[in-house]
Amino acid sequence: MSNDSRFKLTVEGDTYDVDMGTLSIREAIALQRATGYTTKQVLEGLAELDAISFAALVWLAYTRAGNKVDFDSLDFDLLGIGIERVGEPVGSGKAKGKKTT
Repeated sequence: MSNDSRFKLTVEGDTYDVDMGTLSIREAIALQRATGYTTKQVLEGLAELDAISFAALVWLAYTRAGNKVDFDSLDFDLLGIGIERVGEPVGSGKAKGKKTT
């Protein structure tokens, strides 16, 4: 996927770097089962402020940071979420889904 699949995500005061372009097959299947969306549809949904797409991104960030959560039990302030696309090249050395400070 292109570089525009990388995000810096802030949820309830915690910041995560998430690269949707590096999904494992298990992550992709889990997201598709939980949302009914393909990875492409999740990315497109973010641009449309789709709540399910944002939940998918938060679930991925939490999961990659070691916080195993059930998709259906996610709860966070949707309007309080901070998100920005990261323009650095994929494979630049940053951890994928790593919680940052």
